[in-house]
Amino acid sequence: MEQEAVLYFVEIVSGFALGAFINMQVVLPLFYKFPKALVLWARKKLLYRAVLVNLVPPVIWIVIFFLVYLFFPVIFLTDFVDSMEFAGGVAGGVAIFSGYSVLTKRGRLHLKYDFFNRTRRHIATAGIMEYLVLANESLKFKQYERAIKIFRQADAIEPGNPTVHLGLGLCYIGVLSFKEALKEYEYLSNRSPNAATKLYGALMKVGKAPLG
Repeated sequence: MEQEAVLYFVEIVSGFALGAFINMQVVLPLFYKFPKALVLWARKKLLYRAVLVNLVPPVIWIVIFFLVYLFFPVIFLTDFVDSMEFAGGVAGGVAIFSGYSVLTKRGRLHLKYDFFNRTRRHIATAGIMEYLVLANESLKFKQYERAIKIFRQADAIEPGNPTVHLGLGLCYIGVLSFKEALKEYEYLSNRSPNAATKLYGALMKVGKAPLG
């Protein structure tokens, strides 16, 4: 009885892990990333390569699964894989991770970041608005390292943008890199008084505002 319980548990966990993998590699790319890329391409915001980047990987995984089923059908006929527990685990993994990605704010942010990271080299226009939107969302959820990375990418496209340097300064405060935050404040002081004032206020809240 105890061995059966352990086997059921292993079947469920294994199925759940496979379901999570299928969700990440097939379900979300096919039903979220690919359609989104297609719509943005139709609106001339993305190049056609962005559509292919989001379509090809899940198709490849579907082909792999089909080939495994075609040439190694015995795998799918084993008691382990053919069990209700394993199938339930797969369904649960897909449902739970899909639900997290679509229904929670953090899940949607992660999904947006993953899509952005995959398609940013195929943006039709060279502006930084897409970068700023995602960076500020990451900053809002205190995902500072991710936000810093995106703000730096934006700075490479449009160097010296005050909004970018304000965002970097706020992120540096978030990760307690006050020396770097003060550098951003000094930079903004000579270029954008409004942005500098906002950053100064944030530095004051943590007791790190410069004197004078």
